[in-house]
Amino acid sequence: MRGIIKTCIAVIKEIISINDNGYTSDRFNAFKAEMNGKTNDCIQQLNHITSLYNDYKTDNLEELVEEITTYTRVGGAYLMLMAGPGFKQVINGVFERMLDDSDDENIWFWCLYFLIRGAMRMHSDEI
Repeated sequence: MRGIIKTCIAVIKEIISINDNGYTSDRFNAFKAEMNGKTNDCIQQLNHITSLYNDYKTDNLEELVEEITTYTRVGGAYLMLMAGPGFKQVINGVFERMLDDSDDENIWFWCLYFLIRGAMRMHSDEI
């Protein structure tokens, strides 16, 4: 549990760093709008989630997500089709909420809580 919490804090810090390095809510919303309406079936929805995440991800963020998978013990096809896109959607939600507003401590704590809950649910059952 401590590992998940420490890694989720690092994810939040990485999200703030991505925002500080010039990724804005305008860019995020433009990419989201571009993908809107293209999600007719499950495969396209998974592609949309992954494409949005890939637009802003960094190597460090990828390493942190991989670290979380070691704590939650998920891998293989389940990670690729279920847990991975689900957790990336959680990161997308946290990223969208924190963009351009990462100085608000209340948002920081709510997003951290949401991220921890998302990580704990990667195995379909809370750890």
